[in-house]
Amino acid sequence: MKFLEYTPLERINEFLSNLNLGERTIQGCLEAYSCKHTGTDKKLSFSLEHE
Repeated sequence: MKFLEYTPLERINEFLSNLNLGERTIQGCLEAYSCKHTGTDKKLSFSLEHE
């Protein structure tokens, strides 16, 4: 997996960074990752498939 820079998530992250709901506060963030194998993941997957 690889971390993806996805600009639309920045606005949501600003909103979630310190959401005050009275007695509760939510702190969170969203991140995007690719599901495509890269580099070492690809090599590992290939070697496991061919064992």
